[in-house]
Amino acid sequence: MWLKEPDKFEVVQQEEYLNAATPAIISLTKALARKCYIRQSGLPLGQTKGNDFIPAPELAMSLQLKSDTPACSLQLKEVLHFLRGDSIIAESEMEGWHLINFEGHALGWAKKIRQRWNNYYPKDWRIRMAIP
Repeated sequence: MWLKEPDKFEVVQQEEYLNAATPAIISLTKALARKCYIRQSGLPLGQTKGNDFIPAPELAMSLQLKSDTPACSLQLKEVLHFLRGDSIIAESEMEGWHLINFEGHALGWAKKIRQRWNNYYPKDWRIRMAIP
């Protein structure tokens, strides 16, 4: 698990999505669910697709994310491409999931596969205007 204090949380599966929640949140959610619809509770961790795990964009910005999570810091021009959902170029020897940062702030996830980077910035969050 990618959380700082995994012992404080329980992982709750809702269809293919995984969320982390404290026992108190789980109890409260169950009580509230008797009276109203609960769309989501806890911290989204990600979703499983086949044998793959795709981390949630919300996890990237969580204060509960471990500080030793693989990360890449990008310059402004590359960050703007990332925020548009374009392909990026980043420096990392390691393959797999990386947190994308700009000036110490986490923005989202990208996955390095050999020499290629797959951008996982959510479509609904993307910048739609042209980059100068």
